[in-house]
Amino acid sequence: MLTPVTSKQGDLNYLFGSVTDVDIGYDGKIYVLDKILLTIFVYDSDGEFTQRIGQPGNGPGDLDNPGSIAVLGDGSICVADGCNGWIKYNSSGQNLSAHLLDSGTRGMIVAVDSTDIVGRQSVHRRLKDGRHSRDMTVCRWNASDPDSIITTYFYKEYIMSHGPDMAQLMQDGVSFSVYPPFLFSAGYGFVCVAPEPLDDPILLLFNDDGSMIDTLSLPYPVIPKTQEEIEEEIAYIEGYYNNLISGYGMHFEWEWEPYPNHPMISSIGVDSLNRIWVQRGFEHQITFDLYDLSGEHLMTAVLPDRNNIHHWEFFINENGIIAVPQDITNHYVIYLLSLEN
Repeated sequence: MLTPVTSKQGDLNYLFGSVTDVDIGYDGKIYVLDKILLTIFVYDSDGEFTQRIGQPGNGPGDLDNPGSIAVLGDGSICVADGCNGWIKYNSSGQNLSAHLLDSGTRGMIVAVDSTDIVGRQSVHRRLKDGRHSRDMTVCRWNASDPDSIITTYFYKEYIMSHGPDMAQLMQDGVSFSVYPPFLFSAGYGFVCVAPEPLDDPILLLFNDDGSMIDTLSLPYPVIPKTQEEIEEEIAYIEGYYNNLISGYGMHFEWEWEPYPNHPMISSIGVDSLNRIWVQRGFEHQITFDLYDLSGEHLMTAVLPDRNNIHHWEFFINENGIIAVPQDITNHYVIYLLSLEN
C-alpha cells in the first residue's frame, strides 16, 4: 500500500524543488534531500514536518550540489555534495564536519551501521582520444574519514563519448542518469551489486570484507520497447530535461536516443530481514521480486497503480521503503510503502 506522507499543498515545508535522495532513519524519520532548494527536509514517521537542515552556500555545513544522503545508526546525517565534498551533521542537524575529498566524488551512499557507509566513488579522467571516463567503485568507508577506503567491492569504467558538442554532452549525461551503469545496495553483513541492470539480470553478493558470497542469476527476459513506448520516452525525457536546463538559463537542441529494450532491473534494495528487493524493469506495473541470500525467490510484490503514474524512484533500506513519483507536473509527493497480506 502506498501512503502519502508529504502532500500538504501550500505549506512551503511540504513543497520540493527536486527530490534528489531520500533516507529513513532508525527512528522512523524521513529525510528528503532537495537539490534545487539546497536543504534537507525532515519529517516524523507520520509525515509531519519537523525541521530543515543545511542551507545554500559554500561555508561549513552549507549545500551547493548535494547528490546523496545517508542517516547512520547513531542518528547523524551524511551528505555527499559534488562541490562541498563530504558533510556530516549530528542528529539535531548541527554541522559536525565538512570535508573536501582528496580524489573523486561520493554518491549513492547507504549507511550500514553507526559508523560506516557503502557508496560509489567516482574519479573522472580524460582519455588520450579526447573522451572522458568515470572510474567508479562500490566501496566502504568510515563516515568520519571518507578518504580512507576500507573495502572495495566492485569496479566499472564508464566511457563518455562527448567532446565539445553540447548535444552529445547532454545525451551522455542523461544516459548516465536514466540508465545507471550498475546498481547496488547493502544489508546487514553483505553488499549486493547488479553490474549490468540493462542487459544482464545477475546479482553479485559480497561479504563485508569484500569476499564473494555468490552470483545470483534471475530469470528475466529481454523485452523490446514498442514504438509507442519509445516515442513516449523521448517526449518525457526531452520535456523533463529541457525544462530542467531552462531553469538554469540554458537552451540548445538535442534529441534523446532511448535504449531499445526495457531495463531488466530498475532498482534494488535490502529490507530489515536482509531480503533483496529487485524491481523488474520490463513490467508496466511496479513489480518487485524478493530473494534471500541463497537466491531463493521468496515472493513477488506488485504495487497498485497510483494516479496513473508510471515513472517512480524507490529508496529501500532496513528501516522502510519510500516511493517518489517522477512524472508529476506540479510538485513531488513522498509515499511510504507498507505491505498488507
